[in-house]
Amino acid sequence: MPDEKERIVVVQFSVVDASPDARQKLFALRNIMHRVLNAAISEWHRAERRPSTKDGDKETRDRGQVTEAVKQLLSRESAYWEKRVIDLTESEVSLRRRLEYAKGMKKEVGDLARQHEAIVKQLGAAACRASISVPSAISDSAVRFTQGKYDEYQKTAFRGERASPTFRDGQPIRWRDGAWTIAPGEKSGSYAITVPVHKNGSRLEHAVLRVIPDGPSMYGWAKKMVDDEAVASGAVKRCDARLVYSERKKQWFAKLTIKVRYAPPAAGLGVAAMRRGVHNAFTLAFEGGDCRLISGGSVVAFKRKIKARKESVGRHLRSLELGKGARGHGQKRRFAALKKIDDAEARFVDNRCKTWAANICKILKAHGVGHLLVAKVGDREFSNAIDSDVLRAFLYQFPFAKAYDCLRRALEYAGIAVEEKAVGLNARRCPSCLHEHESKQVGELFTCEVCAVKRPSDSIIAWNMLIDEVGGAPIKKAAAAKKKVGQMLRKTKEDADASH
Repeated sequence: MPDEKERIVVVQFSVVDASPDARQKLFALRNIMHRVLNAAISEWHRAERRPSTKDGDKETRDRGQVTEAVKQLLSRESAYWEKRVIDLTESEVSLRRRLEYAKGMKKEVGDLARQHEAIVKQLGAAACRASISVPSAISDSAVRFTQGKYDEYQKTAFRGERASPTFRDGQPIRWRDGAWTIAPGEKSGSYAITVPVHKNGSRLEHAVLRVIPDGPSMYGWAKKMVDDEAVASGAVKRCDARLVYSERKKQWFAKLTIKVRYAPPAAGLGVAAMRRGVHNAFTLAFEGGDCRLISGGSVVAFKRKIKARKESVGRHLRSLELGKGARGHGQKRRFAALKKIDDAEARFVDNRCKTWAANICKILKAHGVGHLLVAKVGDREFSNAIDSDVLRAFLYQFPFAKAYDCLRRALEYAGIAVEEKAVGLNARRCPSCLHEHESKQVGELFTCEVCAVKRPSDSIIAWNMLIDEVGGAPIKKAAAAKKKVGQMLRKTKEDADASH
């Protein structure tokens, strides 16, 4: 159908069964993924820009150079673990001899037995990491993923507001599209996922994982993924896959991405304007004269708490006051507090952005909006509109880009068109009399020096965008509605006075 669109859906499964050998290989791959990603992102920074044969005159970075850097890293990793296996083997032999001697002398062997058991486990893990050869389906996926992250960084690098991405341990294992398969399992509601985990010469070794959908809404998507007719017709396309290990739940989760075609619902014919504000998170202006302000104070307050907590933990780290639990346990335990704070911040921001997107989508559909105008936001605008250095610093960290991405996806699924516009000097123009002020007003309230109209400063740009698109009817309707409400209030007061 010509009006069909495509959307990306991430379907999550819980891994309930896997062979011990498969689990060992998965942990070995997981333990090197963050180093692979960091090596790839570092190489993207160093890669030379060369003319591309595919894109004509455009310049693109050399992906082969990044892939070669990843292969060299994997080769160094293998060499390191081969040496580690030799050292652990010597330690295991020494401990085994001491254990046999203690048994022969009929001495207590509890501590020696535990040490021997621990080193045998370490030896098995090291041998697996030394022998494993990462398939190209995983390394290519890491290169593509870091390329996207580097492009995101490059878009805002000139502003200096986004740091180059780095990756901590515990990164998910990624496979490119076409490298994994899924099939119905033996039991109803269960499925079997097959992924390549090791390359032995020209032959790939696969791991088979038994999974179940993680959540009620995942069962329907899982059925579409294994529908051969839908896959053959192109209605469902299997994309990349990820395996994530949860330290808290001690369980593996599979996140499989699919692209599905859908027919968006019929949208309204109205136009609305939205401004990502300074004193409010979002301002919406409608043709009917209605104006909605959505506060973002909760996010700023939460970020303030997070920043204070990070500074407190940082002071303890600098003074080596790490607590008894962190001493002698390496960086993972030492920086666990900071990692927990970062994860809490990421979860909160992600949840709030998705909630905003859902609420705004619901409001626009209720007003019959089919086209939304969004004002572009610049750093200079924030600098000129905010007096507080503290608030300005926090607003630089405000998730405007993430919130806009969530909103754009939600509106796309609802069939509402989104268009970004550069507003220019619209912040100086009065939406009622169209008088252009010489300078932009600073503060929460905009007051016109000619007609004395007063409106929240965040709403001025939204109103002017809407007036430029559909004319001055919205502001007139808003004034008429305000006048009508005032008349009703005065009449109610007069009736109350007369009754007394």
